[in-house]
Amino acid sequence: MAPLWLDMAKDAARQVFLDQSVPPDQIEQRLDATVADAQKPLVPCASPKDQGLSHETPSRLPPGPCHPGPMIEIGSRKRNLPAPPHVVFHDLVSPRSAGVRSWLHLLDDEVAPDVLERQESGHVVWSSLWPRRVDARITFELRQGGPGGGTDLRWTLTVDEPAPDESLTGHMRKRINTLIHAKLRYTYGQ
Repeated sequence: MAPLWLDMAKDAARQVFLDQSVPPDQIEQRLDATVADAQKPLVPCASPKDQGLSHETPSRLPPGPCHPGPMIEIGSRKRNLPAPPHVVFHDLVSPRSAGVRSWLHLLDDEVAPDVLERQESGHVVWSSLWPRRVDARITFELRQGGPGGGTDLRWTLTVDEPAPDESLTGHMRKRINTLIHAKLRYTYGQ
């Protein structure tokens, strides 16, 4: 990429990070990491569905180019949110930590997630919220709700082995539940 284009892209990314209330001292670090990642060659990766996996499949992803080792599922929950899937999808790919309808209120031991994957069909993957477990991934699957409408949302928390101890695992699960099924839900009027 030409230096001028790179500078323009970094300026745009800085503004996105500012809009997402990323602390200023983290912005340049994230930009440098993003540029470094973008310069790496792309590796083909099959999605879990392409590998014949689903939520009913045992909670281990096979090693491969996308996963350096087995990832283990340490938490999952499915609940209904009152907003339609396209609204929930937008809120997950652009989580608000300030302003109108803010809901991503992080604790001192947490950082704002990066969106690693997004498919408008209802699939979002976040990076870890916890610097002490940077390997964690939070996967969201969104489906149209049943008779009551809204969105049936399932989050799944996976980590590289070894799994965190029970205390940290419980903390991580509780925080995802609080952020998604309390804080985000409240922005929809419930």
